[in-house]
Amino acid sequence: MMMQISEPQHIPAEPIAFLRLGFRPFYLLASLFAILSIPLWVASYYNVLQYAGISVVWHMHEMVFGFAAAVVVGFLFTAVRNWTGLWTPRGRVLAAFVVLWLAGRFAMLAGKPLIAALLDLPFLPAAAFVLFRLIYRSGKTRNLRLVGILALLSICNLSYHLTRLEVIDIPVTTPLHAALLLLIVLCTVMGARVIPGFTANATLAKTTSHPKVDIMALCFISGCFISWLSSTPGAVTAVLSFVGAGLHFLRMRDWKTIKTLQNPLLWILHLSYAWIGIGTVLLGLASLGLASASSALHAMSVGALGSLIVGMIARTTRGHTGQKMLSSPFDILMFSVIQIAAIVRLSANYVAVDFRPHFLTASATMWSAAFLFYVIKYASSLFRPRVDGRPG
Repeated sequence: MMMQISEPQHIPAEPIAFLRLGFRPFYLLASLFAILSIPLWVASYYNVLQYAGISVVWHMHEMVFGFAAAVVVGFLFTAVRNWTGLWTPRGRVLAAFVVLWLAGRFAMLAGKPLIAALLDLPFLPAAAFVLFRLIYRSGKTRNLRLVGILALLSICNLSYHLTRLEVIDIPVTTPLHAALLLLIVLCTVMGARVIPGFTANATLAKTTSHPKVDIMALCFISGCFISWLSSTPGAVTAVLSFVGAGLHFLRMRDWKTIKTLQNPLLWILHLSYAWIGIGTVLLGLASLGLASASSALHAMSVGALGSLIVGMIARTTRGHTGQKMLSSPFDILMFSVIQIAAIVRLSANYVAVDFRPHFLTASATMWSAAFLFYVIKYASSLFRPRVDGRPG
């Protein structure tokens, strides 16, 4: 998921560096959104900020379809160009996608369900359509499964908006939970494809993948998620989750995690991947009434997805702007505080009520700090041409 991508040399570069590849605007905007949105939500939750447009449902929706969607589309607009040899959106077209994403964010804040649906819904289907055409033209149809992920996310978002408009009658949180878990499945698949290779290349250690174990882990984890979403008896969900988590950790056994401790750009990926297993265990415990569903969902959203995004945007920004794969102090700060944010957020569910606000505030602060460090370190690189002189 985080491989290097090089620009075809024979095509002139877009004169505005910021609009040359999708990762440039969308990584920056997603980071800025992450910095601002969580403190806004916490302030609203504790009535420091009283605005009807900011609610728990807004928070859940925007973390998936605002923040995470921007990163996913930014990555795919960059990666598919390399996979196909064809141009993904850049220049004015890329700017139009940025405007479309921003329109969705402002519409969601406005709190008007119909306006929000009209402005928020088109972003993911439009991105999926563009990517489908490019992949189909190139004949690299194996990568169409990633377009399928965007399509499924679009269906989840459509279901959410139809629920808000009272067109369909389902819990408003169901499509949001489904979208989050779908992203976790995506991380499960892509992580198994690239983390062992990255580790072997950087440490010169021999890593081993086990395809059968990978498939079994994916099936059990996916089954656990489907079981939980469909309110299957808790014992069924628990069995699926515990077996799935066990297989998930088993597949990491030969990835030489211990050898990554001196390489922050690697250990953040391993730790992020481990959080998927932790979240799956917590979901099983929650189905038995032994843990809160909030703990499981935040282990996956902050611990797994948030950590993986932080690690991925740092790594790919370095690679696609021509910088060396060497960690900076800002990288170490980013990777460390996002882990603290996840641990503190889970702890908030189990401390005394009087302490809960302090834990939530601390977690929100750490989350925002992680992405602030990214902006401080990498924003200037996103606006400049590659340091190695190549286009991209």
